[in-house]
Amino acid sequence: MNRFLIKKDDVIEIVYYYWFTSNRTITASRAKQMLHMVWNKLIHGFSESGFVRISMPITRLTEKEIISQINEFTDNFTQILEKSL
Repeated sequence: MNRFLIKKDDVIEIVYYYWFTSNRTITASRAKQMLHMVWNKLIHGFSESGFVRISMPITRLTEKEIISQINEFTDNFTQILEKSL
């Protein structure tokens, strides 16, 4: 996954993003995501994929706690995605 921080006024958020393809591949690279889509279309006949962005404001929690919460959410969300694609 890719990660960066954004700031607007006094609010700072940590942002994670990645691409998820129909063969349950998670990649931080747009190029790899496109290759997986083409491969899936050629071999399996489908090419579903999606861009996932998860953000959370940095508050009184430590960065480690925030990352832990994002990782837990991502794990749960990915399981739902896998069932949908």
